[in-house]
Amino acid sequence: MGRVQGAEEGALLRSAEEAGYAVFLTVDAGIRYQPTLSGLRIAMIVIRRSTNRMEELRLLVPAILKVLGS
Repeated sequence: MGRVQGAEEGALLRSAEEAGYAVFLTVDAGIRYQPTLSGLRIAMIVIRRSTNRMEELRLLVPAILKVLGS
């Protein structure tokens, strides 16, 4: 999936929130600087790793689920 930017990112998060999603996971450390995010109630988890390769990110799933209380 490609990078989503600016207003598109805000629209994506609003749609997710409206669909009932409670949490948004991202590797975009700069997301907190997006002006289109104000007023959203969806929680965001920013995953910080030295790489964003799926093989590496999959290793974090157990820890993420634990944090989310699943």
